Amino acid sequence: GRYREFRQAGIELLGSNSILADIEVLSLIYTFYEKLNVVNEISVDINDIGVYREIFAKIGIDENKQEHILHLIDKKEIDDAIKELRSLGINEEAISLIQETINTKLNAVEEISKFIQDFKNSDYKEFILKHLYKLNQIYNIFKNIGYNIRIDLGLVRGLAYYTGFVFEIKHPNVNFSIGGGGRYDKLVELYGGSPTPAVGFALGIERNLIALRDKIKLTYKPKVAVILLDDNVTTYALNVVSELRKAGIEAVFNLKDVSLAKLLPYLPDEGYKLAIIIGKQEANSNNITLRDLIKRTQVTIEKDKAIDIVRQLL
Repeated sequence: GRYREFRQAGIELLGSNSILADIEVLSLIYTFYEKLNVVNEISVDINDIGVYREIFAKIGIDENKQEHILHLIDKKEIDDAIKELRSLGINEEAISLIQETINTKLNAVEEISKFIQDFKNSDYKEFILKHLYKLNQIYNIFKNIGYNIRIDLGLVRGLAYYTGFVFEIKHPNVNFSIGGGGRYDKLVELYGGSPTPAVGFALGIERNLIALRDKIKLTYKPKVAVILLDDNVTTYALNVVSELRKAGIEAVFNLKDVSLAKLLPYLPDEGYKLAIIIGKQEANSNNITLRDLIKRTQVTIEKDKAIDIVRQLL
């Protein structure tokens, strides 16, 4: 199924509708995977959703219906999409063209050239050829570099805001995309901004970790929780945290409003190995109480010795 809640990382390029912007964004994806030494393992499927939007507009399908049909295509519910088109009274020539387009995947320059040539005989050529020429240009650039890329005219992406060039990143270890993006030239305007062309992508963090699990080794740096027992010691505690951070130790203020007895057993599961406990007594004597969360032992030490002792225990 789809991941409904996830973390992602990516980029957005705003202000240009040039094909160079699309090429720049796509090149950053390949560069990222080159840095991970897996660029030869991933492949990118590309399309231009404008192909469908142009056909739909020409045969009189309004935008709301367009989004519904594109959603069905994205879900691979092609039969339902065709039924929807027929229910709207769309002529069989247009339906046949849409079906052929959905099922077309092009992996070689010769295939693309033939497909474009066939489209020149279509009544819809003036609407479609400009998108195919653009796809062909992008494909040739990255294919000539040696990257894995394919034109998949059945790729539409499920989000309604895409307006043109779209793409998805695949890896053979998994049966879902690990990232994707495209052009969304009307999104900024939709939310009240001035007309601003835009293109970008997002990589699913969890999806990439699953796909590249044999390549990416995660290391977790143990953390130190700093727990205040009294609001009046905040200044003193902040000084302690600042010194630890300057020394390269990951120290984090506790923000949970629970008792110490309930908090301490919970912290190891959150990646904490040590806890520094500071109350009035510690602040007044220039000390800290240092607790080993794994061994469940603690000791009160001078603040000035905290960095050295914390490093030893971590």
